[in-house]
Amino acid sequence: MSRFAKITSKEDDRFKVWARPERIQDCQLAVLIAPLAVKYMESETHVPYTFHKLDQIAIPDFAAGAMENWGLITYLEDSLFYNEKNSTAHHYKYTSDTIFHEIAHQWFGNLVTPTWWGNLWLNEGFATYLSYHISAHVSPWMDSQMQFLLDEYASALIVDARESAHPLVDNSVDSPKKIDSIFDTISYSKGGCIVRMMLNFMGHKNFWKGINSYIKYSEFSNADQNDLWRGLSTAVPNGLLPKNVEFKDIMDTWALQAGYPVVTVTRDYDKNTVSFTQKRFFSSAPVKKEHNEVYWVPLTKLVQGEPKEHSNNITWLYNETITMASPSSDKWILVNNDKNGVLLILISIYYRVNYDKENWKKLSESINGAQMVNTLSVNNRVQLLMDSLALARTKELDYETALGTTAYLNYENEQGPWKVALRELSQLERKISTSNKLKVLFKEYLMDKIDHLYKHFRGFDLSLKNDSLALRLQRTETLNWLCSNGHEACNKDGHALFNEMRTNKKRKPYDIIHPDVRQTVYESGVRMGGEEEFNFLVEKYQNEKEKLELRYILYGLAATNNKEYQIRLLNESTTLNSVTFMNKHASLLFQTVQNNPNGTETAFDFLINNYFKAKAAWHSSGKEFSLISKNLHTEEHMQKLKNFLERNSKVLTEEERKHLNKAISTLEANIQWNKENTETILNFLSPKPPSGDDSSGTLVLVSNTILVIAFLLPKLL
Repeated sequence: MSRFAKITSKEDDRFKVWARPERIQDCQLAVLIAPLAVKYMESETHVPYTFHKLDQIAIPDFAAGAMENWGLITYLEDSLFYNEKNSTAHHYKYTSDTIFHEIAHQWFGNLVTPTWWGNLWLNEGFATYLSYHISAHVSPWMDSQMQFLLDEYASALIVDARESAHPLVDNSVDSPKKIDSIFDTISYSKGGCIVRMMLNFMGHKNFWKGINSYIKYSEFSNADQNDLWRGLSTAVPNGLLPKNVEFKDIMDTWALQAGYPVVTVTRDYDKNTVSFTQKRFFSSAPVKKEHNEVYWVPLTKLVQGEPKEHSNNITWLYNETITMASPSSDKWILVNNDKNGVLLILISIYYRVNYDKENWKKLSESINGAQMVNTLSVNNRVQLLMDSLALARTKELDYETALGTTAYLNYENEQGPWKVALRELSQLERKISTSNKLKVLFKEYLMDKIDHLYKHFRGFDLSLKNDSLALRLQRTETLNWLCSNGHEACNKDGHALFNEMRTNKKRKPYDIIHPDVRQTVYESGVRMGGEEEFNFLVEKYQNEKEKLELRYILYGLAATNNKEYQIRLLNESTTLNSVTFMNKHASLLFQTVQNNPNGTETAFDFLINNYFKAKAAWHSSGKEFSLISKNLHTEEHMQKLKNFLERNSKVLTEEERKHLNKAISTLEANIQWNKENTETILNFLSPKPPSGDDSSGTLVLVSNTILVIAFLLPKLL
C-alpha cells in the first residue's frame, strides 16, 4: 500500500493521474495529452471510449513499462514522468509514445481481444502504429511519421530478414514460453508496419471505415486476422485490387508467411522497358535451400520529370515478372515512393527495392548538389540510404554503388536521412579492421560529410525554445557522433560546458547543460579531461538518485581514453557490493567501456582474463563474448577466443559455449568481410574530380589522396 497524490484534467474530469506526492508535478504531460488522444481515437474509429473513467498511475516498482488495464493504466514511473527542465527530447518521445500506445489498446486489446496469443499483433501491432498516428495529430512538432520509419520500420526490416523470423500470425504458439517469446519485434514493429501499409494503399477514409466495421462486429469479444480482413474488405474501393483477388488473399501473404520481399527493378535502356521481380529478402544466406514465399506487392513508381500525381497508381506484383514501358534512358525511376495526397506519407509498403546499377547512379546523382538535394523528397532520400546500404550488407549490391547514395550528404540537413546514414555507416566503419588503413580513410570521409551540421545546429547552443522535437533528436544524435569520433570543436565546447558545471557552484547543472546533450557533455568532459574530471563524475554518480542521470554518468565515465581508468571501471564492474557503483550497473559498466572504440581492446583482454570472476556480478551467461565480437576483426582476436574456449570447455555452460561459438563465427565473418570489401570501398573513396556547386570537398580530397597512396604503397613495393 502507498499514499498517492492525483491531478485531474481541466478539460475532462474522467481523466486523472496518480503518483507519489513528491513526483506528482512530473505528471502534467500525461494528464494533458491523454484526453486529446482518446478524443482523436474516437474521431478516427467512430467508436466512443466505453469506460466511465481513465486513470493513469505511476508505480515505483513495476515489471513492465506499462499495462493497458481498462480504466486504470499502470506505468513504471520512468514511463510516465516528464519534467520539462530536466528531461530530454528522447524522454518526451518515449513518455508520449507509451501513453498513446496504452490508450490505443483501449480499442485494440480491451474492446476487441485476439482469440489467441498467436494473433498478438492485432493488439500490439495496432497499438505500436497508432501511438505514432495519434502523436502526428496531438503533437505534430514530433514529426511522428518519420520517427515511425526510423524506429519501427527500420527495426522490423532487420529482424524480419532473418531466416528464423516467425509469421505475423504464429500458429505455433502453444506454451507459456512461446507466449512470452511472441512479445517481440515481429508482433510490435512489423505488425505496426502492416497496419500502416493497409492504411496507405486503402486510403485514410476507407481504412477507418473498415476498422469501424471490424470493431463493431467484434467489440466486447474476440477476433482473429480473418475478422480484420472481413471488416476492412467492406471498405476497399472499387478497382483497387487485382481482378478475382480478395482482400484476404492479399493480406494472408503478409500475415501467414514470415519475411518480406526485395523488389528488383531492371531496365533495358535499349528497348526502353522495365521489369519487376520479387524474392524474399534475407540478411544472410539461408540454410534452407527452398524458399517459395511470394507476396502480393502493391507497386507505386515515380519517374523523373513526371507530375507526382502519376505515382498514385498501383500495380500489383505477385508470382510473375511484370514488364512495362520505361521512360527514356536519361531519366530515373523510383519505386515504393510517397503517395501524393495521402495523409500518411513516407515509404508506403513493407519491402526493399533494388535497381540496376545505372538507375542507382541516376538516383544518387540527382540529389548531389546544394540546389539538387530536394529533387527527391526527404522520405525518398531515407529510402535510398536504407535500401542501398542494407542490400550492400547482403551482397545484393556492390558497396561502390551503395555508398554512391551517401555522396550528397554534404548538402543534407534533415533528421531522417542522417539517422539512417549514421546508423548504417557507423556499423560499416566498425566492421573495418583497426589494422586496416582504410579505417582512417573511411572515418575521414564520414567526418567530411557531417562536419557542416555542427554549425547548422549552432553547436551546443540550445537556447531557442521553438526547436521541433525532431530537430532536437537530430542535434542530440549528431553532437554525440561528432564528439565520439573526435570532432575538435565539438569536444572542445563540450569540455568547456563540463568544466563550467564542475566549477560553477551558483548555478544548477541543468541550467548550464541542456538535458538533451548532458550525456555528450559528460563524455567530452572525461574524454578531454584528466583525473579531476573523472573523479568529479564518479562523485556525482554516488550522490545521484535519478535513474536516467545515473546512466548518462556511466556513459560519460566510459568515454575515457585513459587505459588506467578503463581498467578501474572494469574492475569495479566485477566487485559485488562495490562502494563506488551499484550492483545493477555492473554489466552496463563493461558494455559502455567495450563500446568505446578506444576501450574495446582493454575490455576484450579483461573479458578473457576475468570472465569467471565477473560472471556473478554481471549475471552473465556469456553474452559479453558475442556482443564484443562485433567490434573485433583480427586473427589474434580469433585465436584468443578459441584458446579460451578450449582451455575452459569443461567448466563452461552450454549457453556460454553457444555465445563463444557465435563470437567466433562473427569474427570469422568480420575478417572475411574485410578481405572481400576493402578494395571496393577504397575504390569508392579514391580521389575524383570535384563536382557540383561546392568546393568544400577539396581539402578532404587532398587528404584522401595521401591516405590512398599510403594504403597502396606497400602493395606496390
